[in-house]
Amino acid sequence: MRRSIARMLLLPAVAAACLAGEARAQNRDAAWEVFPYVGVVKPGSDSRIEKFLPTGEAAAIHLDDSASWGLRFGYHFTKQQMIEYAFGGTGTNGTATVVGSGGSKAVDFKADTFTAQVNYVYNFFMHRRDKVVGYVTGGAGIFNFSTFGQSTDPDLQLALNKLVGDENDLLYDYGAGVRFFKGEKAGLRIDLRQIHYSSKSRGGQDYIEATIGVTFILGGA
Repeated sequence: MRRSIARMLLLPAVAAACLAGEARAQNRDAAWEVFPYVGVVKPGSDSRIEKFLPTGEAAAIHLDDSASWGLRFGYHFTKQQMIEYAFGGTGTNGTATVVGSGGSKAVDFKADTFTAQVNYVYNFFMHRRDKVVGYVTGGAGIFNFSTFGQSTDPDLQLALNKLVGDENDLLYDYGAGVRFFKGEKAGLRIDLRQIHYSSKSRGGQDYIEATIGVTFILGGA
């Protein structure tokens, strides 16, 4: 998974080397932008749940790296400023590890996530013909976390009942990215951002998402 992230981060250099020819402004006033993407999600450090077992032991919750997908679409008020909406998701595996006086116990679970976000985006132009457009972004949204899991250990199953189910939490995110255009209507877009959310059952958590896809510019002045 680390190799996949490294390859995605190397793509801007490759794309810039391939650009050629002339194009008028791709980021245009009153234009719409549509960006379907695939990506990689890397969760932050393990979170801790106090009194995970009925006997009082705490647990460390680990989530694996995973592939992600989604769609972003936005409206350019000006060449520099836009509002963007996003929907995305991922499926991952997790492990809850309990360490007590009797040794350690671990139970696996699966989780599906879905996010809905709204972001402000500020664009800046890195090429005199606007063929390379960078941006910074920040916003907020809703994070849905659905957890599934079973254990043959009665104590662990009781504890898993705290995790299993649906949960909706608030999130905020920030990040940056770059678009590489060869023509007026489409280009390669790469995005890297950090997402923070506060889980009712797992405490504060965060993850980094790196995405890539073809972005389409529709209409505009």
